[in-house]
Amino acid sequence: MTALLSFGAVDTEPAMAALSNPNTRLPRNGVAALRRAVPSVNTDAGEIQGRLEEAAYLLRIPQRKPWGTMGDDVKSSLGIVRDRRAKLLETVPPGEAKTTAEATIAELDQLLTELGDIAGSQDVERFDIGVAMALDATSRLRVLQAPGLPFDVPKRYDSLPRLTGRATVDLTVRKNGPDTFGFVNGEETKTAMLRVIVDGYNAPLTAGNFIDKVHNGQYDGVRIKRSETALIVDPSPDDRDQNLPLEVKPIDDYEPRYRSPLNVMGAEELPTLPLSVNGSLAMARGIEDGTSSATQFFVYQFDKRSAGLGGLAFEEGEFSVFGYVVKGEEEGFLSQLTTGDTIVSAKIVEGYDRLLNATTRSAPPVSVEGPTGADAVVKAPTE
Repeated sequence: MTALLSFGAVDTEPAMAALSNPNTRLPRNGVAALRRAVPSVNTDAGEIQGRLEEAAYLLRIPQRKPWGTMGDDVKSSLGIVRDRRAKLLETVPPGEAKTTAEATIAELDQLLTELGDIAGSQDVERFDIGVAMALDATSRLRVLQAPGLPFDVPKRYDSLPRLTGRATVDLTVRKNGPDTFGFVNGEETKTAMLRVIVDGYNAPLTAGNFIDKVHNGQYDGVRIKRSETALIVDPSPDDRDQNLPLEVKPIDDYEPRYRSPLNVMGAEELPTLPLSVNGSLAMARGIEDGTSSATQFFVYQFDKRSAGLGGLAFEEGEFSVFGYVVKGEEEGFLSQLTTGDTIVSAKIVEGYDRLLNATTRSAPPVSVEGPTGADAVVKAPTE
C-alpha cells in the first residue's frame, strides 16, 4: 500500500497528443474504459499503453493514415518492452503474479514485433486486430502491477465491503416465454452469458457491495425490467432502505469523491468510469441526495444518437458506475434483453479474494447513508 501511494491514479501521458482531444477522452467500449482506468503504478507500462492508444486512434482517421507515426509508436513501445523489462517487473508482487507478468511481457514482445511488420505493409485490418491485442496484453500487465488500492477509503466507511482490485462475474440470463436469443453455434438458445468486469480500483465500495451480494446469491433468479435507457435489476424491493454513498472518481483526481456528483458540462470533469458507454453497470440512485442504492443496479443502454453535448449521457457523473459488460454486448445478447427476462445466476469467476469485509447471507441489512423506511424509493435512468 505504501509504495502505491507515491504514484498517480490514471495515466495522462503528455506526449500522447491525440488523446488530449476532448472527443477521445471517452472510451469507445467497456474494454477500453477498463483499460484506461487501471491505476498508473508503472510509468513505463503507461507509456506503452499511451503510444498504442495513439496508434489505435490514428488508425481511425478516414483520410490518408499516418503510417509513419503509427509505426514509430509501435517501435517505441517495443523498445520499452525490451530495454526496460526489469522496470516493468519491479512493481509486480513476487510469486504467481510475477510469473504471469513475465509471460505477458514475452507475449507483448511478440505482438509488437508482428505489429511493426504490419505497420510497414500498411494493412489496416490486421493492424486494427494487432493493436487491440497489444493493448489487451498491456492492460493485463498493468493490472498485475497494481495489486491494491492506491488510496485509503474514508474511515467512516471502514466497515463496508470493499473490492481492492478487479473481479469477473458471469451473468447467465434467460429469455422469457417463447422468445430466444436466436441461433448460437447453429442452435436456437434461450440462455446467454454476459461477462462483467467489476472495478474496485475506482469504485471500491460500490464494487465491493456488488461482489458481496453476488457471492450471497442475491441476484440469482431476479427478473429484469427494461426502461428507456437501462436494464434494471432490483432483487429486494423490500430492502430499498439499504444505501451506499455516491462514489465517483474524476479522471484527473487521485481518489473517488463521495456523496458528490460530477459537473461534466463542457467535459471539464469526466469520471474515470464513465456511464456513457454501452453496457456500463451502475447502482440506482438512493433515497437521499448523494447516495446510491445498495441493492438495485442497472446496465446502461447508451445511444450516441441521443447523447448530449460532447457525446455524454445526460446522466453522466450522477451515478456510481462500477463496471462494464465485456462479453455479450457485441454478440447482441445485451440488446435483446427486456422486461420479464431473468438473471438465472450470477457467479464470481475471479477476484473474490480481493473482497474485504465480506458479509454472509444471514447478515442484517446495513444502511450507512440517508434515512430509511418503507417509503424508500430508488431510481435508475428514465425508470
